[in-house]
Amino acid sequence: MNARLDYRETSRSKLIETIVYNELLLRGCDVEVGRADFVVNRSFDRAYTQVAMGVDDPGKME
Repeated sequence: MNARLDYRETSRSKLIETIVYNELLLRGCDVEVGRADFVVNRSFDRAYTQVAMGVDDPGKME
């Protein structure tokens, strides 16, 4: 739908989030989108994944 509207995402962080989200779906994961992370479910495994441009800030690393 966005392609039909000629929508272009300019935020690098949002583009990376979209790439990670799509990759997780391609790998057969069930992905829930939270406020600051993805909740990835696959079989009986669950992982919380956060996407960031960098982790130069110690707060981001935690």
